[in-house]
Amino acid sequence: MDVARTLRPWIAYAIASALVDWRLGAALALVVAAGEVRRQQREHGGADALTVATRWAFLALTVLAVAQPDTPLHRYTPALSLGVLGATAAWTLLAGEPFTAEIARRSTPEAVWGLPEFHRANVAITTAWALSMLVAAAGCAAVLALAPSATALWVAIQVLGFIVPAAYTTAYRNQLRQRMLQPA
Repeated sequence: MDVARTLRPWIAYAIASALVDWRLGAALALVVAAGEVRRQQREHGGADALTVATRWAFLALTVLAVAQPDTPLHRYTPALSLGVLGATAAWTLLAGEPFTAEIARRSTPEAVWGLPEFHRANVAITTAWALSMLVAAAGCAAVLALAPSATALWVAIQVLGFIVPAAYTTAYRNQLRQRMLQPA
């Protein structure tokens, strides 16, 4: 699964907003997201739902950064970013098309796409991403409200919000491969 490419704009935003400025982070993330949409369109004929939602989210945030650079909302943008990501992942579950399925199709044979195991695996993995992002968003919001100068803490929460579901994805995929390779 090439989830890392899909998440690059979020990672760019998290780093730039923590180290430099949230406005620069928004603009940088928008550029990275737009580039990823173009890459996916060129290589796969279309972009996945998470990447498209990411582009729109960072377009809106960049417009806000230009229109109201001193908005008090900027304090909560790390939490809002994670919330948008988690909500988008949850929305793809509710729509019956987990965002990870779009990504998984790029690296799996077409013969497995219709199998119940393929769908179940992607529901489980997308659920892990949605929950992790939503929990991290809540944690970030709490830290930003109670101790906004605790940059290391809210950055750590953001990083864990990505690392935990990525590790789960890898473990789940490896376990599934092992089961499929075992003789019946």
